[in-house]
Amino acid sequence: MFRAQSFDDARAYVEAMIETGEPFESIEETIATSELPEDEASALWLVAWSLGGRRRVPLRREPLHVVSD
Repeated sequence: MFRAQSFDDARAYVEAMIETGEPFESIEETIATSELPEDEASALWLVAWSLGGRRRVPLRREPLHVVSD
Protein backbone atom coordinates (compact mmCIF):
# COMPACT_ATOMS: atom_id res chain seq x y z
CA MET A 1 0.00 0.00 0.00
CA PHE A 2 1.34 3.43 -0.97
CA ARG A 3 1.40 6.03 1.79
CA ALA A 4 1.77 9.51 0.39
CA GLN A 5 3.81 11.99 2.38
CA SER A 6 2.26 14.84 0.39
CA PHE A 7 -0.07 15.53 -2.50
CA ASP A 8 2.95 16.07 -4.76
CA ASP A 9 4.36 12.64 -3.85
CA ALA A 10 1.01 11.01 -4.53
CA ARG A 11 0.64 12.82 -7.83
CA ALA A 12 4.10 11.71 -8.99
CA TYR A 13 3.31 8.13 -8.00
CA VAL A 14 -0.04 8.14 -9.84
CA GLU A 15 1.55 9.73 -12.92
CA ALA A 16 4.16 6.95 -12.94
CA MET A 17 1.41 4.33 -12.67
CA ILE A 18 -0.34 5.83 -15.68
CA GLU A 19 2.86 5.97 -17.72
CA THR A 20 3.61 2.30 -17.01
CA GLY A 21 0.12 1.27 -18.08
CA GLU A 22 -1.32 0.23 -14.73
CA PRO A 23 -5.05 -0.55 -14.92
CA PHE A 24 -7.19 2.37 -13.86
CA GLU A 25 -8.76 0.20 -11.15
CA SER A 26 -5.31 -0.11 -9.52
CA ILE A 27 -4.83 3.63 -9.70
CA GLU A 28 -8.22 4.22 -8.09
CA GLU A 29 -7.35 1.76 -5.31
CA THR A 30 -4.05 3.56 -4.73
CA ILE A 31 -5.87 6.88 -4.43
CA ALA A 32 -8.54 5.42 -2.13
CA THR A 33 -5.95 4.00 0.26
CA SER A 34 -3.55 6.97 0.14
CA GLU A 35 -4.90 8.49 3.37
CA LEU A 36 -4.90 11.93 1.74
CA PRO A 37 -7.58 14.41 2.82
CA GLU A 38 -10.76 13.99 0.79
CA ASP A 39 -10.25 17.13 -1.29
CA GLU A 40 -6.70 16.10 -2.22
CA ALA A 41 -7.79 12.55 -3.07
CA SER A 42 -10.53 13.97 -5.30
CA ALA A 43 -8.03 16.26 -7.02
CA LEU A 44 -5.66 13.32 -7.51
CA TRP A 45 -8.43 11.25 -9.08
CA LEU A 46 -9.12 14.12 -11.51
CA VAL A 47 -5.42 14.26 -12.35
CA ALA A 48 -5.39 10.53 -13.07
CA TRP A 49 -8.54 10.75 -15.18
CA SER A 50 -7.21 13.70 -17.18
CA LEU A 51 -3.84 12.04 -17.82
CA GLY A 52 -5.15 8.86 -19.27
CA GLY A 53 -7.63 7.04 -17.15
CA ARG A 54 -10.50 7.86 -19.43
CA ARG A 55 -8.66 6.30 -22.38
CA ARG A 56 -8.71 2.97 -20.58
CA VAL A 57 -12.47 3.01 -20.16
CA PRO A 58 -13.98 1.35 -23.22
CA LEU A 59 -16.43 3.53 -25.06
CA ARG A 60 -19.66 1.95 -26.12
CA ARG A 61 -20.45 3.18 -29.57
CA GLU A 62 -23.63 2.21 -31.28
CA PRO A 63 -24.58 3.24 -34.78
CA LEU A 64 -27.13 6.01 -35.14
CA HIS A 65 -30.40 5.15 -36.82
CA VAL A 66 -32.83 7.43 -38.57
CA VAL A 67 -36.24 7.33 -36.92
CA SER A 68 -39.23 8.17 -39.03
CA ASP A 69 -42.60 9.27 -37.70
